[in-house]
Formats: sequence, C-alpha cells, structure tokens
Amino acid sequence: MAKIRVLVVDDHALVRTGLTKILSAQTDIEVIGEAESGNEARSLARSMPFDVMVLDISMPDLNGLQVAESLRREGCSGRIVFLSMYNKESFIFRALEAGALGYVSKSAPSDEVLRAVRWAHQGRIYLSPDSSTHIVAEY
Repeated sequence: MAKIRVLVVDDHALVRTGLTKILSAQTDIEVIGEAESGNEARSLARSMPFDVMVLDISMPDLNGLQVAESLRREGCSGRIVFLSMYNKESFIFRALEAGALGYVSKSAPSDEVLRAVRWAHQGRIYLSPDSSTHIVAEY
C-alpha cells in the first residue's frame, strides 16, 4: 500500500519538527518535505507531488489561505489540512472556501491531526470538534 505523501508547512521550527515526528511515526504516512513560509510552500508543492499538505494560516510572505487559493487556481490535486491557532468561524469558512478539506486547532490532540490527514487523503472533510462547535454556533 502506498503511503500518504505529506508536506508540513509552519513558520515555527518546533511545530514543524513535532508534526513531522508525529506523522512519520505512522506506517501509512511519509513526510516528503517541510516549508517555513508561504512562498517556500508554493515552490515545494510545485516541485514535489504530494497527497496532503498540513498548512498553518499565519506565515511570512504569503499566508496559508493565499497558498491554498494559489494552489487550487493552478490545478494542484494535493489536499490541504489547516493546522491553526485561529479557531474563529471566519478563518474556518475562508479555509474551506480556499479548498481545504481539514481544519484542526493547534490545541487539538495529535490523533486529530492524523485523522484529518487520513480523511483529507480520502477526500473527506474533517473539522476538529473545537472548530465544528464554532461553525455550528455561527449557523
């Protein structure tokens, strides 16, 4: 069985390292690259076919929403899961509008990130319970 090829994008080295370790410990996931800025994420995505990108919203140069929108416009087939400290419904809606299939709060346990990556790979939408509570409240 082929592994899920993941790109990890966050401007904080500690977060990238932690995510990479969590994801790489899984038998069905392979981290194929890391980026620390929006421009670097776009370049990496263009040069390395990926299945899922775990992407932060707040980053230098281009933010994660801009990266996701840009990749979608370019016809990129990789899927996006946002991992963010922003849990407001406006960010969640914008992420979904940008084409994301997942949105996980940075305060969520690691198993939620793993679930979001796997669901996104399957074409399913995953919102962490914290995020979905905000969406339902807004609705």
